[in-house]
Amino acid sequence: MEILGWVLKLVSSGTIAEIAIVALVLEALWFLRSAKSRRTRAYILFNAGSGVLLMLALRTALIDGPPVLIVAFLSASFLTHIGELKTR
Repeated sequence: MEILGWVLKLVSSGTIAEIAIVALVLEALWFLRSAKSRRTRAYILFNAGSGVLLMLALRTALIDGPPVLIVAFLSASFLTHIGELKTR
C-alpha cells in the first residue's frame, strides 16, 4: 500500500510529468549529438518540443492549473507537431 501512496503523490503533484520532461530533454540531447543534418536536428527538436509541451499540459491538468494554460500548451504542441511533420 505504501508504494501506491507514493505513486499517487507523484501523479497528483505533477512530478511524474516533470520526470518525463527531464527524460525527453536528455533523450533529445543524446540524439542531437549524433545528428548529421540540419533536417535531422530540426526533426529531433520539433519532436522533443511537442512532447515537452504535451507533458506541460499534463502537469498543468494534474495540479488543477488554469484550463486556458492547458489549451495553450496543447495548441503549441500541435503547432510544433506540424513542424515535425514538415521535416519528415
